Amino acid sequence: MNEVRRSAAALEVRGLDVYYGHSHALQGVDLTLESGVFSVVGRNGMGKTTLCKAIMGLVSVSGGSIRVRGEDVTRRPSAQIARLGVGYVPQG
Repeated sequence: MNEVRRSAAALEVRGLDVYYGHSHALQGVDLTLESGVFSVVGRNGMGKTTLCKAIMGLVSVSGGSIRVRGEDVTRRPSAQIARLGVGYVPQG
């Protein structure tokens, strides 16, 4: 039996939860980026910045997981995440 083996996604976010105090800013966010560039667009207050900051390790994650090429980076410092090739370019 031939088994097709896929490489790990460039970025995989599963069930991501982030709180600011008692405010539940991100609730169960799931996304997968197989390859390429990831950009987030939407109206004000939708959680775009919080999502990007969580992926970069700049805000604490309350639940869920973040993987870069299969490696769990959920609670790693942002410098380690950047060394894996993840970049964050905020507007302005």
